[in-house]
Amino acid sequence: MTDANLRKHYERILAHRAPGQRTSCVAPELLRGILEGETPEAERVAALRHVASCSACMRDLEFLRSVVYAGRRLRHR
Repeated sequence: MTDANLRKHYERILAHRAPGQRTSCVAPELLRGILEGETPEAERVAALRHVASCSACMRDLEFLRSVVYAGRRLRHR
């Protein structure tokens, strides 16, 4: 899978997150920051508590984990 394909899939996921629905959910950018190790601990813990109780956020986190992992593999090639 190419970086362009990953971006396309990520954009599709974001498009399904209609404004107004999931207003208490964790933003995709914060989830990415958590996966990249860029989020302060208190913010990370609060976000992961929400993710643990929200199936939609859990799906987003799993998808982004795959994207981050694939991106790292592409960079190392």
